[in-house]
This record gives sequence, structure tokens and C-alpha cells, in this order.
Amino acid sequence: MSTVVNKTKNSHLQAALENWVEKLSDIYERMTSEEIQAMSLGNRQQALWRIMDEFVRTFVPLDVTEDDIAHYRDSLLGDEEFFISLLRELAQCATGQRVESIQGDQQRKAIFTLLPPPELRKYIDMMTVDFCVYLIHRFSTS
Repeated sequence: MSTVVNKTKNSHLQAALENWVEKLSDIYERMTSEEIQAMSLGNRQQALWRIMDEFVRTFVPLDVTEDDIAHYRDSLLGDEEFFISLLRELAQCATGQRVESIQGDQQRKAIFTLLPPPELRKYIDMMTVDFCVYLIHRFSTS
């Protein structure tokens, strides 16, 4: 079976996807590092909170409320599976690996249809990830 590879033609979107993957990978490495794990529980939670808050504020739309930002950040911090899933889906979009299609004009909106990872294939046929490009321009210029 051949591997499907389908990257976006929008260079800003592609750069943003790559930046998000790099940033999330760095966060995950920092979250699981010996340095963080050696901290007291309170200091570790505070350090992880700062790291994730920085990421979330670059990732969510500008019109999202502070309560929603806090909920999203806390969800990523509290659910490792959710965090890893987000990282995996963004990496898939960035590399184009197992991207079935990209719909939308890719200037204002891009909807990626992803083939699920092999281990989830028996449960899921396709997944979609929707990006609004105003987020991409905001992230890629910051």
C-alpha cells in the first residue's frame, strides 16, 4: 500500500503547521524532561502551566474568551492522550503523510481529511482537521 502525501500549497499555512509541531514537540519534551520531573509538584505544575499557556495563546483564535483559553490549556495539561493526539494530527498535516485531501481555498480556510494511524484504522475511517488561515498568519508572523 502506498503512503498518501498531500501538503498544503499555502506557504504560510505550511510554515505555521511546522512551527506548531515544533512548538508542541518541544513542550512535550519539556513536560517529560528530568528537570521538570525533579521539581516539586507545585513548581512543576507552575512551569508546565506557563509552557502550555504560551502555546495555547499562539494557537487559538483571537476572539476566544479567557475562560475558553484556560479550559483548552488545562485540557491539554490534564489529558496526555489529548495532547499527543493534537501533536500527531498537526504533524500529519505538516508532513502531508496520510493526508487524504485538503479542501477549502487554503488561503482563508483549509480542511484536512486525514487517514487515521494504523492502530486506529479499525475504529476510524477518516478524520478531519479544520484550520482558519487567520490563525496561520497570526502565528507565522509572531
